[in-house]
Amino acid sequence: MEALQLQLQNRADVAGPVQGGVNASETNASPDSDHLFQDAFESVRNAMEDADQKGTDAVLGRGGLHTAMIAMTRADLSFRFLTQVRNKAVEAYREMMSLQF
Repeated sequence: MEALQLQLQNRADVAGPVQGGVNASETNASPDSDHLFQDAFESVRNAMEDADQKGTDAVLGRGGLHTAMIAMTRADLSFRFLTQVRNKAVEAYREMMSLQF
């Protein structure tokens, strides 16, 4: 979760200053910004795979239960955070589509 938040924060820092309500880099759509959600999905997928592996290790006696629970909680929070980011993006898209020009 923290890694995903840091990733999103770093992307926001790299994006540059906001001018007139529009981010200066959005007009030039850098390749880095194109992969923002793709990287976030990859991070959540990796957290889920890690939690699954640590859960399996705990069941087989190769790892501790506390380690598995921490990994599962981290994966759950990462997934919930990404879901909320997606919901906000969809909400913003719908709001923009309803604007009258």
